[in-house]
Amino acid sequence: MKICVITANYPHLHNPVEGIFIKEQAYALSQQHQVNLFIFKNESKNKTLIPRIHLTKMTDLSLNIHHLNISKTLPVFNQLSYLIISLIILMKIMRHNAFDIYHCHYTYPAGVIGFFMKLFYKKPYVITEHAGVFESHFRSYIHKKLSLLAFKNADTVISVSHKAAFKIKDFSHKKIIVIHNFFDETVFLPDKNHIRKTNLHIGFVGNFYNHNKGLDILLTALSRCQFKYKVHIVGGGIFFNHYISLAGDLSIIENCHFYGSQKPEDLPAFYHQLDLFVLSSRNESFGIVLIEALACGIPAIASKCGGPEEIMTSDTGLLIENDSVEALYEALNYMEQHLAEYNQDKIRQYAVEFFSKKKYLKEINQLFQILVNQK
Repeated sequence: MKICVITANYPHLHNPVEGIFIKEQAYALSQQHQVNLFIFKNESKNKTLIPRIHLTKMTDLSLNIHHLNISKTLPVFNQLSYLIISLIILMKIMRHNAFDIYHCHYTYPAGVIGFFMKLFYKKPYVITEHAGVFESHFRSYIHKKLSLLAFKNADTVISVSHKAAFKIKDFSHKKIIVIHNFFDETVFLPDKNHIRKTNLHIGFVGNFYNHNKGLDILLTALSRCQFKYKVHIVGGGIFFNHYISLAGDLSIIENCHFYGSQKPEDLPAFYHQLDLFVLSSRNESFGIVLIEALACGIPAIASKCGGPEEIMTSDTGLLIENDSVEALYEALNYMEQHLAEYNQDKIRQYAVEFFSKKKYLKEINQLFQILVNQK
């Protein structure tokens, strides 16, 4: 099967974790299909009156990549020119690649491009909508109209969780299909030699471009804890130094290790030093770092912020009230006392059964095959 993956979100130099799950899904598909990845960005330091276009072509393992960057120009005109130029470039690529299906990540702008490709070439397109609150992304009247046009005409809409699907179901007359994000079961493995030390080693992974990941909640809760601990914090962004200062203000900086942004390939080793993982986000459509930790056999505490409600069980840890320092403080104290009751192998087995790459590929392949055969 020839698949064209379309996205405006993808890891880059200034944000190496942006859309990392899209990259991983594209690579997973490329192991079984001929996959072309079309990345189109609308970014530059300086705006130009006439849009400047830069197209890079490369092959990375089994994945063919076309990376398009279009400079920003005048407001309103900028978005229209961005979409039109991206569509024209993809149509030129299409002349040499007859795709069977288009997989668009996010309704806007990728889904809009998918809609027009279906209009011109009569091929199905699928939207994976990763956002949990769809309507908050409508920035203007035109943006809303284009988004809904793409959303309602998609052959299938995929959501990464049932809760996120519930929030967007009113925008489509079609059934929203839930296919969870995944971890690579060959990469994220338990450390069989891990032994808990005197300090409780707690892990956190997120980005600091806003306060959604709730590191402030975790640091505040930890400042009240009396047991010995070390908290290991992975993540970068504009609020990185803010959280270092907060840890200082709370007088727990000596218990905190800030790693900054980490390469994805370094995360398994990071998880292996942990006794406990915490996801304290205020909103998550899923929670990939949570299933990665579970895949490594690590029990977790997660807030009821969307996706974790479909991930956590009594065997994997605790699910607590959202945006609550008190709830997290109580959960931390409970886990410190009861950590030995959680079984590493059982946690790992659960993660593999429900969130492995193998399971994802089985579900997405079945869907794509049905849609292609209908055409």
